[in-house]
Amino acid sequence: MNRKQKNVIDPVLLTMLGVVFLAIAIAMIVLQPKSNSIDIAANSGVMSQLMVAFITGITTGGLSCLAVQGGLLASSLAHQIERDYAAQLPHSHHKKSKHRRPVARVSSALPITLFLLAKLAAYTLLGALLGWLGSYLTFSPMTRAMLLLAVGVFMIGNALRMFNVHPIFRYFSIEPPKFITRYIRKTARK
Repeated sequence: MNRKQKNVIDPVLLTMLGVVFLAIAIAMIVLQPKSNSIDIAANSGVMSQLMVAFITGITTGGLSCLAVQGGLLASSLAHQIERDYAAQLPHSHHKKSKHRRPVARVSSALPITLFLLAKLAAYTLLGALLGWLGSYLTFSPMTRAMLLLAVGVFMIGNALRMFNVHPIFRYFSIEPPKFITRYIRKTARK
C-alpha cells in the first residue's frame, strides 16, 4: 500500500458512534430503577438488562457484520457499477474524441436497500427460530459451565493458532471436509 491508499476511519463515523454510545449510557443512567447506585446486575431491572443486551448487540454484532458483510456488499456494488458503466460507454471507438458524453451517475440505492432488507428478513427468521429452539432447551449450570470453558479454551487455542505460537495449536482449526473444499475450488474457477 502506498501513502495515498491508507485506510482512514471517517471522523464523522467515529463522532456518530461516540454520540450513540453516550446517548445509550445516559439512557441507562436515567432509566435505572430508583436506587443510590448504578448497578447492572441480574436483579436491577428488566430495562437495564435490555440496555446491556442492546449495547452488546450493537458493538459485537454491528462490528462483525460490518467486517464480514461490508466487503460482500462493496464487491457486489462494485460489480454492479462496473456493469452499468460499461453499458453506458459509447460503442464507437473514438479514442481522442473531444465531445464525450458525460457518464450518468449510477444509482446504488436499490441494491443496498434490497441487500439490507434481505439481511433483515433472514436475521429475523433465524433469530425467531433460534429463540423458539432456545425456549425448549435448558442446560444445567454444570453443563453451561463446561460449555463456556470449552468455548473459552477453543477461542484461546484458535487465537494462538493464528499467531503461529506453536504447531500444536493447528488442531484448533475447524475445516470443512476435503470434498467440500474441492467442490468450492472447482466452482470458483468457472
